[in-house]
Amino acid sequence: MQKKVLIIDDSALMRRVISDIINEDERLTVADTANSGQPALDFIDQGRRYDVILVDIHMPKMDGVQFLKELNKRQVQIPTIVASSAASRSTNETIEALELGAFDFVKKPSGPVKYGFTGFRTDLLVRIYVACNLGNYPGEVPRGLMDTAEPPHTAAPVQQPAPARPTAPVQPAQPSAQTGASGQTTQSKEASSRQPARKPAGQSRPTKTASVDRTAKPTTPVTQPARPAVSAKTNQTVSADQPAAAPPVRRPTVMRTVRPGEKLAVIASSTGGPKALQSVIPMFPKNFPYPVIVVQHMPEGFTASLATRLNEMSQLPVKEAENGEVLRGGVVYIAKGGRQCELYQEKNGQYQILSTDKPARGGLKPCADILLESLMDTSFEKIVCGVLTGMGGDASKGIVRAKSCKNIKVIAQDEATCVVYGMPRAAKVAGVVDEMVPLESIAGTMIKTIGV
Repeated sequence: MQKKVLIIDDSALMRRVISDIINEDERLTVADTANSGQPALDFIDQGRRYDVILVDIHMPKMDGVQFLKELNKRQVQIPTIVASSAASRSTNETIEALELGAFDFVKKPSGPVKYGFTGFRTDLLVRIYVACNLGNYPGEVPRGLMDTAEPPHTAAPVQQPAPARPTAPVQPAQPSAQTGASGQTTQSKEASSRQPARKPAGQSRPTKTASVDRTAKPTTPVTQPARPAVSAKTNQTVSADQPAAAPPVRRPTVMRTVRPGEKLAVIASSTGGPKALQSVIPMFPKNFPYPVIVVQHMPEGFTASLATRLNEMSQLPVKEAENGEVLRGGVVYIAKGGRQCELYQEKNGQYQILSTDKPARGGLKPCADILLESLMDTSFEKIVCGVLTGMGGDASKGIVRAKSCKNIKVIAQDEATCVVYGMPRAAKVAGVVDEMVPLESIAGTMIKTIGV
């Protein structure tokens, strides 16, 4: 039986384009279209049934965010995929939509529809297949894109070979520079035949010889943006006019340069990750002394909004990682969308973040495997990696390689609390998981494991 799709977009052209994409697939059919959220709600109130909803963010009368709020009020549990542009307003609203329970989002092509159409089509169909529990999308996708196939777990309501080390001098860009391809494509597939060839025993890894131009390196310490006080127990903003007590005043986090022999926390996530991270990052206490690096699969332009939102909710400062900045303890870094994130250890022992335009691996940019492999040439005493909800198997291969020479402990999210049990399952199958716990226990288990 074909899966029924509801399309909501105020653009007649986009409704036609998306309808053509859907109807060309023999397993899908467009059941209805609407030009805003209100007529779509009317369809639902009339009892029409859909397997997945595609909704635009910006629409007259009722936009995508308000539509999701109305679905929540009605306790409607239909996987909803948001279509969004990379405009600043759109990225902020996309993050809000994900908080409200959107299953995932796709980035609309910029400019004329014909440009970027192929990537948009693949991104859309891959997500629809996973949301509808159709298994592997049979169309062409980047080889090695996904390593596991698992049905999504929708929460109620609506919640549903390694690259060579740098050999040329690295010139860190100024913090404001933004370059790189946008987005990534994801699909689920268990294909052991696509495992990259392992190096023969005894073969040494290439030595990282990159040198860094310190004249261009930003040296200004990371500062914690002002934000409202947060209750450590509830994570809710505390009103300043509460008669009973004044809001707690947090002391500024003392951020220091990370030195050899210290520890590092890494988190990898994909589909369902933006919302899951809100149950993890705010749980790190303000005195957590080590850096946290998060690789969330997102296109260029969206991770800054994610970092801003997490920063508002968290006790530690949260920021988008910038090329050339020195790694500091007590700071959460979100790998920049459309870039690859790596760590490089300088001769003086300091760690520097490299945010580069290296090619996507398996369609992913950023890719957690690439970050984890870069840790092989560092001197961290201990690394704790959290693997959260997401399609595919990113992080597993990087962990396997890094474990050959580093002390890495892996905490994975359990199947019951995942939106998509792909990345944690891949880590479990690879035999690298030390503990598998519910989402609400991820932060506490990581903190206990790293030893704070």
